[in-house]
Amino acid sequence: MNIQLKEKLKQLESSKKEVTQLQDEIENITRSDNSGNVQLRMNYAIKQSELTSSRKSIHELTFQSIPFLISGIPRDLSEWSIEEVIKSKKENERINQNLDFVNHVLDASSLDKKMKKEISSIASKLAIKKSEKNISHLSLMPLSVIKSLQSRHMILGISDCKTVVTQSLDQAIERLNDFESAESELRKATVGLGITSKATKLKELAEFVGTLQAFSATLKGRLKQLDEDKKLLESRINTIKQNEDSDSLLNRRINRIENLESLIELVKSSVRKEFGEPLESSFLEGFELLSRKSGRLEEVKIDTNNYSTSLKMRGFDGNWLDRDLSATEKQHVGLSLLYALRKAALSSKYGLSLPVIIDTPTSRMDMEHKGWSVTRFYPNLSNQVVVFATSDDLANGLYDELIDSKVMGVQLLIKESTENSVEISSQELGTFFGGQS
Repeated sequence: MNIQLKEKLKQLESSKKEVTQLQDEIENITRSDNSGNVQLRMNYAIKQSELTSSRKSIHELTFQSIPFLISGIPRDLSEWSIEEVIKSKKENERINQNLDFVNHVLDASSLDKKMKKEISSIASKLAIKKSEKNISHLSLMPLSVIKSLQSRHMILGISDCKTVVTQSLDQAIERLNDFESAESELRKATVGLGITSKATKLKELAEFVGTLQAFSATLKGRLKQLDEDKKLLESRINTIKQNEDSDSLLNRRINRIENLESLIELVKSSVRKEFGEPLESSFLEGFELLSRKSGRLEEVKIDTNNYSTSLKMRGFDGNWLDRDLSATEKQHVGLSLLYALRKAALSSKYGLSLPVIIDTPTSRMDMEHKGWSVTRFYPNLSNQVVVFATSDDLANGLYDELIDSKVMGVQLLIKESTENSVEISSQELGTFFGGQS
């Protein structure tokens, strides 16, 4: 496979050079033509570049999320009860370890063979009865495979891949149609210049390059899978060897890890409780610094298990967050929760004083709330607040208000100098925000 991959990559490189050569030849022919086809050439080049970008995007999706989408992997793995299956698998492992321990004790005991056999049989029946759980079709898979599935599901973003794939395909089809239209217009305008045959060959080469790229990617995937299978097999062999010895390093580590897991759960529960108690009052404090609706807020409830928030607002039944919030209201809720988390962290013995970074701080707020957030909320958010602001964020006098509040620290202007670099300079930003210079 490595030899075959090397050959395909060599073909791919050669074909790409030929594509570049043909493109140069076509460009030279059209440049030498004085029929005024500059705009058509530019349009053709733009559409070709856009199509190349879409081809690359579709190629990546084909070897990442599309196979999982086609196979029917759900957006939310809870539909397959994955957490329950993992928990059940771990319980089964403990049951098997306990059963092995019972048999080991029986072997070392002075009981007669009949008694040993009866006790072992009863223990086996109890273990089988307790471990008989077929929660979903995932129950048939090994625990390592299930965890691998869970990890891959998160890495590939399966939860929203359908939308991404649909949008990418729609955009690719649109760009293909635009390219073929631009190609047709250029072909008509350059009849008799010898471009048609070169354009046809260029199209064939482009298709061939795409085929080579797909085949090379397939080979790379298969090689990677073979290498992973080899490592997994070696790991299993090593595990089997160590499992023969109850006092092996592996078994000692397993016992230690289980004890640590129990300790971690105990500590985590305690920390969450201690950390969560100040959240509700801190949320209310942050909300009051931001929103005009703060006077109507009657109660804040925050679940410390998942930090889901429930707000009771005067004049509204149920959780106020369940209504269709405006962009400003959504930002207020998110910032208030951030404020609460920061305050709670600092008030507990586990807290750290860390800076907070805000990007476009007032982009979704109306004018009144912009002023409130700049002069009241952000200065109290943390011991250090780093704000990335566009010229609109602190326009219309907001910059001057911030200067008057005496909380401004270092001011830096970031300008894009090239496509891949920026220049940063320290200066007063009054002119940038349209305020006092």
